[in-house]
Amino acid sequence: MKIVNRDKVISKFGYWPKFCDAKIVNFFFDATTKKIGLTIDYIDVDKNKQSEVEFVFIGVFDVNLSDFFEENVLDELAFVKDDTNFYEIILDACYGLNGKFFCNSIQVI
Repeated sequence: MKIVNRDKVISKFGYWPKFCDAKIVNFFFDATTKKIGLTIDYIDVDKNKQSEVEFVFIGVFDVNLSDFFEENVLDELAFVKDDTNFYEIILDACYGLNGKFFCNSIQVI
């Protein structure tokens, strides 16, 4: 299992970032289709590069998120692959939306 289109992010920044200080510009959770969408605005100040990165998490379960505010900023967006081949997604917030959930697959749009 892999993150589909991960190479688009690596091509833009030259590496896979931790998305520190990225602003969440769009978030949705569709309980019917079991999808979460997350669009973040990430800036690498050192490389003077900026991009909105849109993720779709498919087959989500055990969703435990809180504190969604008008403005939401991540300290880190972590992707942890567990022993069962699911991804644990951790939103570690500076401010606002935080928590974690699990998913079957991830796509960068």
